[in-house]
Formats: sequence, C-alpha cells, structure tokens
Amino acid sequence: MTASIPRLLIVTDESVGPLMGEAAIRAWELAAILAREFRTTLAAPAPVPPDGPGFFIAALPPASEGYAALTELIRAHDIIIAQALPLPALPAEEMATKYLVVDLCRPWIIEHLEAHQARDPVGEEGWLARALIAINGLLAAGDFFICPTEMQRAFWLGALAHIGRLTDGIYRRAPDGRALIDVVPYGIPALPPPKQERALKGVLPGIGPNDFVALWGGGLWHGLDPLALVHATARLRDLDYPIRTVMLDTPPPATPDGAPTAPSLRDAVRQRGDELGLTGTHLFFPDGPVPYAERAGYLLEADVGISLQHPSLEARFAFRTPVLDALWAGIVPVASDGDTMADLLRAYDAGRIVPPGDDAALAVTLANLIDNPYERRLLAARGHALGQTFTWETVARPLAAFCRQPMKGARVPGFIAADLQERVNELERTLFQTSTYAERLERQLAERGGPNLTGTPADRGVGARFRRTMTDFLHGRSDPGDERPPDEREE
Repeated sequence: MTASIPRLLIVTDESVGPLMGEAAIRAWELAAILAREFRTTLAAPAPVPPDGPGFFIAALPPASEGYAALTELIRAHDIIIAQALPLPALPAEEMATKYLVVDLCRPWIIEHLEAHQARDPVGEEGWLARALIAINGLLAAGDFFICPTEMQRAFWLGALAHIGRLTDGIYRRAPDGRALIDVVPYGIPALPPPKQERALKGVLPGIGPNDFVALWGGGLWHGLDPLALVHATARLRDLDYPIRTVMLDTPPPATPDGAPTAPSLRDAVRQRGDELGLTGTHLFFPDGPVPYAERAGYLLEADVGISLQHPSLEARFAFRTPVLDALWAGIVPVASDGDTMADLLRAYDAGRIVPPGDDAALAVTLANLIDNPYERRLLAARGHALGQTFTWETVARPLAAFCRQPMKGARVPGFIAADLQERVNELERTLFQTSTYAERLERQLAERGGPNLTGTPADRGVGARFRRTMTDFLHGRSDPGDERPPDEREE
C-alpha cells in the first residue's frame, strides 16, 4: 500500500438505493463515515444509484461478469471491507497484496438454521456445508474482523481461535483480542430525524391525530413475532384504548448462495388481523416497504417502536436495529427479552422489556404507556441520551483506526486446520476458474450456432456440471459423480 491516503472498497451483497436491508444500510453508512477520511468506493449488486454522500458507488453485474468487475475494483483499492466475498472467483495474487476486513455483521449459520426450520428441506441439502466453507474461507483470509455486539464477538473469536487466527503475536498486541476482532455496532445518524410530511396521524384513514401509534419497523419474516403485537392490539381494542398498530416491512437479509431465506410472515399477519377484525381500524399496512430516507416520517409520528422475537439462539445473538431507530426518533422502544438490546435498555432504563411471546404482558405494558405520558417522555429522554452513543461516527472508530494503520493478519504456524482451509480455498478458486471458462466456451458455441456439448440446457452444460460435481466433492459427498437425488443414492 502506498504512503498516500488508502483507497477503501466496501463490498455488500445486498442492493443499495431507496430500499435497503440492514446489511446494505450498514455498508452505506460506514462508507459515508469513512469517506470523510479515505477515498472510498461502495460496491453492490446492480443497479445502483449514481453515487453516495462523499463516496463512489460501483455496480456489480451478476455471475462471472460481476466477479471480473470485483477483481478490477480490488486491484484499484488498498483495503477491502466485505460482508461477503466470492473468494474462489478472485485471483489469489490480487488478494495477497491487499488488506481484507471481514464485516461479520450477522451470525450466518445461526440465522440460516433458524430460517431452515420453517422451510421444506427438499432440494436444500448441502446448504449448511456450502455456508460453512464460505465462512471458514473468510475467517482464514481476513486480516481484521468486525461484528455488531460483544456477544457476537465472543462467538466469532471462538471460531477464529479454532481456525488458527488467534496467534501469540495478536495476543501480545491486545490481550482482549481486539487486534483481531472488534465491535462495530449498527448505528444511527448524528443529526435528529428530519421533519417530513405527515404519513399517519390524521392522514391515514383510521388513525386520528390523538391516537397512540405502535410502530413495527423490523420486517415481517420468520423468527420475529409480529403476531404477538397483533394479539396485544386486539386486547387493547377490546378495552377501548386508542391503539393503532402500523406494520412496516423491510427487505429480508441477503443469504449466501444456496442458503435458505427467512419466509415472509406478511400474509399470516394480515390474515390474523382480518380474523380479529383489526385491519383498517386498529391494524395498518402501508403499501410496500418504506424507503430508507422516508422512515423518519413514520418514526416521528409513532409513540412507541416495537421489536419482538421468538426465543431462540438467533434471537440471543441478534442486534435489533428497530430499537436504535426508536432511540434516534425519541420514542419509547418496547422489546422482547433475551438479547443484547434488551439488556441495554434494561441497564439504562430507556425502554420497556416484555417476556417473549407474551401478548398479555405486552398489552399491559402498552396500556401503562398510554395512560402515563410523563413516563413516555422520561423514557424517551433517556433513550435519546443512550442513542447518542450509537452514532455512526462513534461506532465506526475501531474500523477507522485499522484503516489508518492496517496490518496483515497472521496464522498459527504449522496448524493443520489453517493449512487445509487454504488448500480448500485454492481448490475452489481453481474449480471456479475452470468451470467459468467452460461455461463461457459453451455460450460462445451456442451464439455461433454450434452444438451444445452435452445436449442439455445451458445451465446443465459441462461447466455447470463440473462445478457442481467438484463442489459436491469438496463438501464431502462420497460419490461426486452420482447426480441422482440424495434419497436414491446408496448409503
């Protein structure tokens, strides 16, 4: 790296623009902060906006064209900050001369295990092995790591230690391990939410100027518990409380290739609202996801922000950004117990905590907040003070510090697991390059009217079959040439 200002490339696998998921928002906001000090480019799946606030945006086309574009971007930058990275598609010599920061912004395996519980497993075999190989590849390749919470840091520190990344030199530099992995939470803007045109009170039919608005802003997918809020709303309706519940939806998180996605609960929530006679009078669904830049309008008109999850391993490791949004807007966060954000709200008495899945307790909590406006103002004031410790400028400090003085990562010498992971990375890189070449050759033959090499559709040609077969081999399938369904293979 040159002695001049380092060039930063931030890579996200989620779309950026008006509608963004949590990981895309994180990449966008960190790019805006780091661009104040470094020359920064954000790379995201096409299409993308023309540019961001102070940073450039690069569009990544799909498939092999995107890999080629990403290689060129890596070549032009010094430090790569990535939430996910197709390491097999990138030349090893390019990565060897760069610094790689891996943003472990969510515990992939736990999230996907939870999502998998609600899906039909047919056709999804092998996703866990593929996800583990992708994650272990990043853990082996990174020079520095960041994650949102101390609990997640402990989780990832254990993984890094057992893959040979917690070395004697790292421990000597920082006995707490922060020279290897540090905490960079999700954040909020330093400025208060901008005033926007009214969207709810006195505007949306069914919501009056003096109604009490409970805002659900955390998406509607498996693992979350919006139905508890629907049932609590029905309880309060029956007691003549002026409760109005607004359900906002957000894009689901991106998943590595082949991993299960969390099913949507939107239809189930709507159906239950209809059954209880709430829809249109006490329960409201704005049309489509709300753009990131427009969420402030909804937050400023709400009285409380709701974030509920079912008890699970995923919930325990979660970082719930709707709680931060409530702190930013100066409204009271109400959250289910059992994770870092609930612990934080309890420690600062900056919100209200309810038992998971207990809609009766949630109804009582909301009723108390409706009856006590002074308590709401007091909690909101404490929440605002707490929120100021989570501005993007503040949370990004460990990442900015590494970018000022980057260091190459080390590995425990002679550790067999680390050596094996490096070999797997190299095998997958060779596999990708070979299969990509075969697929490109097939396309060229097809464009010229030549024969299909296998007489099968393009997505089952030589290149695709070779990649699938070798990937099966790398993932531990005993007979990589057997393309029969798993239930038809001999044990």
